[in-house]
Amino acid sequence: MAIWKDRSKSWSDDTIVSSETKVGGFKLSITRHIHYQPDDWIANCSYIFSRILLKNKDINLAKAEAEQKLKLILEEALKDLS
Repeated sequence: MAIWKDRSKSWSDDTIVSSETKVGGFKLSITRHIHYQPDDWIANCSYIFSRILLKNKDINLAKAEAEQKLKLILEEALKDLS
């Protein structure tokens, strides 16, 4: 599992609203977004995907889900190169 860094917190109560990690040369992040429900986590990964709605509401499960999505996408890309 990657090492995640919490990047921002809610103005009202110190709840984490954004967290990110580096995976190789890619920045993987999860965040809350104003166009989604308040308990939704959205995943972004530079050059790979943007605004993927995650199923998990818990921040740690959402981080693991985002990592798994990135892994699956990269594995499929590697298969295509073979």
